[in-house]
Amino acid sequence: MPKKPTKKTKISTAVPPFPPLHWAEFYWQGKIRLDAWAGFQSKGGPYVARSSGQPSDGEVRVIVMSANEAEKLAKGQYPDPIPPIAEQVQAFEDLLSSQVAIRDAVLLAMFKKYRPLLQIDAEKNRDVLSLLQKPDDLMQFMELPSVYVLAKRFRGSCSIGFQFRSEWDPEHGLGVLTNRGKVLDIGLGETAFTDFSERDTLRARIDRIGKTISSIVQRLKEAGYQFDRPAEVLPGPEANVAASIARIEQVVGEVPLALKLFWQRVGSVDFSGSHSNWKGCKLPNPLMIYPASVAIAELEDFLADRRERLRSNFPYAIPICPDAKHKADVSGGMWWSVSVPAEDDDPLIHNCDLTLTFVDYLEWVLHFGGFPGLIQSPNHTWPMKQLLRGLPSWFPNVERDSYSVWVS
Repeated sequence: MPKKPTKKTKISTAVPPFPPLHWAEFYWQGKIRLDAWAGFQSKGGPYVARSSGQPSDGEVRVIVMSANEAEKLAKGQYPDPIPPIAEQVQAFEDLLSSQVAIRDAVLLAMFKKYRPLLQIDAEKNRDVLSLLQKPDDLMQFMELPSVYVLAKRFRGSCSIGFQFRSEWDPEHGLGVLTNRGKVLDIGLGETAFTDFSERDTLRARIDRIGKTISSIVQRLKEAGYQFDRPAEVLPGPEANVAASIARIEQVVGEVPLALKLFWQRVGSVDFSGSHSNWKGCKLPNPLMIYPASVAIAELEDFLADRRERLRSNFPYAIPICPDAKHKADVSGGMWWSVSVPAEDDDPLIHNCDLTLTFVDYLEWVLHFGGFPGLIQSPNHTWPMKQLLRGLPSWFPNVERDSYSVWVS
């Protein structure tokens, strides 16, 4: 713990467009009203206690980190009260001038992330889910007490963090980190003031996903799990993946970056299989992601019947995987897919039971060992704790062992 400065002289600074700021040992802080953020819950004390029955008027605490915070804390020292640097001023000006757009981007990203997590225990969260139908609905369940202006630059610009309190996770809080109006990361409360680096980009997330898949495959093999199609479990990137991507982009449009990275760095995966001693779940919904060659096959089918497909409102989309029933050779619904041309770097999956992006889906499935169907079978005998021991917990506020399905 850094040694506290002996002097307790009050230090203030005035750097427009920031409100008057006062030094608070680690950072600058002040208060400002952000009109676009009015309408959220209004609390003033503990996470679980509302201080007012009225919605917030948009007043938030602004916390501005010192430029030498990281350097000083690494040495066990308190940061110096360095006034906001030019990049922090610019980032805050951008926030003030684009409040509505940034608010909407944050709400949309949080809606995509957290509504599926609430659906995991739909019965428990029934009342919340009934009222949470669109991003704006989050405002009635959340409060924005603090906005952080970080000092470390990410791609030349300082980031803005939003720290929320929510009714479904009052203990940890929720954090969203943005940069130039784009959401970089969503997680627990500390995400709002945790520096983002290139290690946290889509490429890094895909690499972590690939390593986790590889670890689970090895553990499944050692446990005696019998894969249905051994050659397709984790074959690696296809030799012609670059040509496949180029073909799709030439004919239809840009392939989403997250999917391209997965095809290029991981390839494909198929956890379909069984174990003679693992019982109690009819639809374990094993992790499966098609290779690029399946997308090419679907493209050729589309082109062969293009006029009729378009007339029937059945445009080309990249197949991702079968639904849970088809994975178990039971008649089910349409395969899951992503749109082309790309709507986002990390696109929403269509026909999915949950509202998840491609990368969020992979992390969510791996959080539960690659077999999310086990969540619905509390009496199963799959040894998931052993298979998951030491592997990443992709959603820290969704405890694996908080569900009765996790058996030893």
